[in-house]
Amino acid sequence: MSGRSSDQVDPFRLASQGRGLTLHLPLSALPRLGEVLLSTQGEVVARLDFRRDEAGHCVLDGNLAARVSLRCQRCLESMMHEVSHDFTTIIVATDAEAARLQQDYDVHVIENEDGRLDLPAFIEDELLLSLPIVPLHEGEAACGTPAGAVGGGPAVEVAAGDSGSAVKRPNPFAALAALKKDGNTH
Repeated sequence: MSGRSSDQVDPFRLASQGRGLTLHLPLSALPRLGEVLLSTQGEVVARLDFRRDEAGHCVLDGNLAARVSLRCQRCLESMMHEVSHDFTTIIVATDAEAARLQQDYDVHVIENEDGRLDLPAFIEDELLLSLPIVPLHEGEAACGTPAGAVGGGPAVEVAAGDSGSAVKRPNPFAALAALKKDGNTH
């Protein structure tokens, strides 16, 4: 759908008509999203329902569903993340209207003069907002890194072989703790 005139819709007309849309966009058509993904294979399914609320505002209720590949920040390996993101946004035509409504609602300002909403760009924004700030596998067991390594917490003892004894390793932050105790911090 990217690059065609159907990418742009009149949300105010759709809201007045109470219309809904379902879009299937390839992840490869969303360049900013592609910068944070390990792979752009797959698609996002967007269900968008336009309506008017009691005050006459143009409201967009939506759901995004996708399966995306991210880098786990614990083990630095690839992980699949299921996105199921529900949102409600008020669509407005001016910054002044947005400023008036922003305290109570999520607001999106139409940035072009013809009052049309760029659906792929809007969906890409919402999808980016739905991603975890720090992607991690569900549990440390799912990672390729043992607990305590790369962000898993302080590990100062590790098992050594089958003998059951533990080997003490120095805490890599011990020198920083000593500096803090000596008052040499700034």
